[in-house]
Amino acid sequence: MGSDTRQIALAVLNRFDARNGPLDAHLARAFEKNPGMPRRQRAQTTSMVYGVVRWRKRIDWVIASMSATPFSKIAPRICNILRLGVFQILFLTGVPHGAAVNTSVNLAKKAGPAWVAGYVNGLLRNVARRGESIAFPDPSQDPVRSLAVTLSYPEWLVERWVARMGWETARQVCEAGNRIPTLTVRANTLAVTRADLGRALGREAEKVIPTVYGPEGLRIFGPACTIPEMEAFRQGWFQVQDEAAQLVSHLLAPCPGDRVLEACAGRGGKTGHLGALMDNRGAIVALDRDPAKLGALQEEMARLCVRIVRTVVGDLTDGLPHGMEGTCDRVLVDAPCSGLGVLRRHPDGKWTKSEASILKCRDTQIRILESAAAAVKRGGILVYAVCSKEPEENEQVVERFLRTYPVFSLAPAERGFPDTAGCLVSPQGFLQTSPHRDDMDGFFAARLRRGA
Repeated sequence: MGSDTRQIALAVLNRFDARNGPLDAHLARAFEKNPGMPRRQRAQTTSMVYGVVRWRKRIDWVIASMSATPFSKIAPRICNILRLGVFQILFLTGVPHGAAVNTSVNLAKKAGPAWVAGYVNGLLRNVARRGESIAFPDPSQDPVRSLAVTLSYPEWLVERWVARMGWETARQVCEAGNRIPTLTVRANTLAVTRADLGRALGREAEKVIPTVYGPEGLRIFGPACTIPEMEAFRQGWFQVQDEAAQLVSHLLAPCPGDRVLEACAGRGGKTGHLGALMDNRGAIVALDRDPAKLGALQEEMARLCVRIVRTVVGDLTDGLPHGMEGTCDRVLVDAPCSGLGVLRRHPDGKWTKSEASILKCRDTQIRILESAAAAVKRGGILVYAVCSKEPEENEQVVERFLRTYPVFSLAPAERGFPDTAGCLVSPQGFLQTSPHRDDMDGFFAARLRRGA
């Protein structure tokens, strides 16, 4: 691991703290500025950045325990140097402690006066010697703080999870959210079967196994190259998509010949699946307020040979575009949300979300759902989905919508929804997945039918 890797990781962490945008966007910009960076170094940089952000609260506790200077008095850029050093010492077994200390000191020499390098050197050497013996909050005295610090989550989030699930389940949820997820893809059945895709990918990975619940999914272990470098990807044989997201499209269950509205379509993660389920027959209107995302969606549909998609720029918080009322057999609302069900993929969400942001998301979700519902034909199906497990964004949104629009009612999954996934549907008819229980993203989805 070279010094350039650590320098770029530090720059990304500093920009994340200063601008508070999505972590993956800061990483992407860093790689754009360093186009010649080898793939191995990119992977190491990504691992360090995501690792520091994922374990930040625990790392900060270690720094505070070892520092003579109060933690709040440490300059942000020096704090990130220390975080990188502590992460390497405590979490990266392949990095010698001496290398972690020395490279951090070199970063400190560039970031401040001479005494800063000495401070960083002394603190990190103490962590290397005594880091494993640091005392953490006692769960018997303060169970919420204990979970928050040891597993690195904000206390407000741990507190609400403990109140709703109990301490032990909350602990399991936190642990699962810290595990790096397996790479999961979905076979594009317009071009290939899952079995044939598995054989093709098996030549470019250590192991490939079918998903348990999604009938088109595969899990890839130890890929030998990046996704865009895989021949099967270039052939349009698969999309990267978590198993939970795959099940949402099956819950909608579009048929060949249907007219489908995909609200908040984004870059087309579910659009390609809908096109395959429809066997490229019918029409899909992919709507999003971001033209750049729709441009990426069009490129993705071309790669997958999905030919039935038309894109529309629109913001459903302002209402349904004119002329779409009552025109769609199926409508999918993959609503913007807190993202608290996908923290294992986006650990920056731990530190950028709040209880207020959950309520703000709920208000937006209700407006979008109401607008999209106007597009559903009589007897048609509306699916509402979010990658969150929080009740304010899940059951409460659906319950409020049904009270306001009694012409809609909860509908069971139809034929075509995988039998193996029936255990993921609650007695109320909600699809609910969890990282700690199902080893997939935390999704919620409800299927609603408009009365005739």
